[in-house]
Formats: sequence, structure tokens, C-alpha cells
Amino acid sequence: MKIEQKLLSIPIEIQELEEKILKSTQTLEDEKEEVELTIAKMEIEIVEERDLITKKPMYSNEMMRKNQLKLRMSEDKKLKNSLQHIKTEQNAIKLDTIELECKKRLFRAFESLAGLGIQEVNKNE
Repeated sequence: MKIEQKLLSIPIEIQELEEKILKSTQTLEDEKEEVELTIAKMEIEIVEERDLITKKPMYSNEMMRKNQLKLRMSEDKKLKNSLQHIKTEQNAIKLDTIELECKKRLFRAFESLAGLGIQEVNKNE
């Protein structure tokens, strides 16, 4: 591939990567909100849970509530899958961001080379 062709293709690749990162970030934020909502619902259930006989709270102190929340979170397969997917997506976004920065640097390098080539042609004329 000639330098000119590569130079013309890089901005398109940059734009596609930027769009991919934006879409992935929006999807990730939506999934994070869903997970936070699920955890909040669990917390409410734990706080509101009462002993059937005494009608007193089942989990009366903060440590008991935290332990119960951890237990319920570990048993919820959908929540565990969502948390794992969030980590995977975060890593993918980081990799895409690194690739984007590399492409931007490559484009600037090609621009510099193209500029030098034009200056060399002008000197020779």
C-alpha cells in the first residue's frame, strides 16, 4: 500500500475506532446502572426483611447486612455475569483507546513525512 493510500485510510480507521469506543462506553454505562439498581434492590430487601415471629429486622446491624449482601451477590448468576462482562468491556475499551492513540500518532507521523516530501520536491524545483 502506498503512503498516500495509507494516509487517506487512517482518518477513516480513527473515526471508526472513536465511534466504537463511544458506543462501548455508553453500553458499559447502561450495564453499570443496571448492576447498581440490582444491588440497591438487594440492599432494600435485606433492610426490610423481618423475622416472622418477632417482626424485628433479620439483619439488625451493618456488618450482618453487608455479609448478607455479599452472599446474595455471589449467588446471583446474572449479576456475576454482568460484573464479569463489565470488566471485560472495560479492558476492551482500554485496548481500543490505546489502538486509537497509536493510529493518531501514526497519522501525525505520515503527515510529517508527507510534509517533508513536499518540501523536498519544492527544493528540487
